[in-house]
Amino acid sequence: MRQRVAQVLLGALVLAVWGAVVLRAFNKPKELEVAPPVAPVESQLQVGNAKEEVPHLELARDPFLDGNSGAPRRSNSDLPRNTRPVAQAPRPVQKSVPVRSSPWPSVAYTGSMGNAQDPASRLAFVTINGKDHMLRAGASVNDMVLKEVLSDSVVFVRHGDRKAWARQ
Repeated sequence: MRQRVAQVLLGALVLAVWGAVVLRAFNKPKELEVAPPVAPVESQLQVGNAKEEVPHLELARDPFLDGNSGAPRRSNSDLPRNTRPVAQAPRPVQKSVPVRSSPWPSVAYTGSMGNAQDPASRLAFVTINGKDHMLRAGASVNDMVLKEVLSDSVVFVRHGDRKAWARQ
């Protein structure tokens, strides 16, 4: 008998909560009060010849376009008559330092999927440094570009070096 009373009370409570939700959802909100209209402000501007009243502004070039600064450039005619422009000394040529390539990451080729006649559509399943990847030809990971996906191997290119991994 107690369970029956508890079930009825619980059912009544659920219906009351859902009734409140439905009333709140479908009840129209009260309309907001509208602020009183603002009185128009009289303009203090005088109408006249626009060229006389507004100073003309020179627009400089955008400094972000093609590397030119927006500041006006001085020409040789802007310099005093007794001076000549100073020639800049040539910059010293920096010696190129050969870049040491780091060793190849660990790569494991586990398989491929796709059309055997269309190598560009083949998808290779490769593990690089412990992370699994699904790559198509042309995809790059860790400075390596996948060049070929064959049924028995994959070919990667990194800094001009080419290396192939056989399927495991």
